[in-house]
Amino acid sequence: MTTFDISWGTGEGATGITTVADLDRVLDTITVEPDRLPYSVAIIVPDDGNPYPVTLEIGVGHAHRSFAFHVAGRDEAAWAYEPAVPETDGMLVDYAGQATDLAPHQTRVMPDTTRQAARQFVSTGGSRPTNLQWDDDTDDTGHTDNT
Repeated sequence: MTTFDISWGTGEGATGITTVADLDRVLDTITVEPDRLPYSVAIIVPDDGNPYPVTLEIGVGHAHRSFAFHVAGRDEAAWAYEPAVPETDGMLVDYAGQATDLAPHQTRVMPDTTRQAARQFVSTGGSRPTNLQWDDDTDDTGHTDNT
């Protein structure tokens, strides 16, 4: 059974998450006040010494948009998207305590779909979720073109 670490904000987090029920309990505790930014929540498969552990980052706290970013190694990362979800304005998120701007093409995921992806990530031990499309064409800046 895989154990995950989860982090968001300026150090809030949990360790020892092993089940989807554990994940749901943690995600249910994350609340975003009306005047605060949505969080980038990292679900990490700890790998001592690996600077690029398998990770799924998701957006939590925006009412109408979210994102998912999967990292499987130094050169293996992709942004998720739902083909039926059009680009709209980008969004600011709290990424480790820093306001971080996400581009419109990076926020083409609905919050419920992101939550389903996180559940699948945990239930499969860290595999890339299959309920989303993934854009593997990422350049050095992290930009992807999924048009």
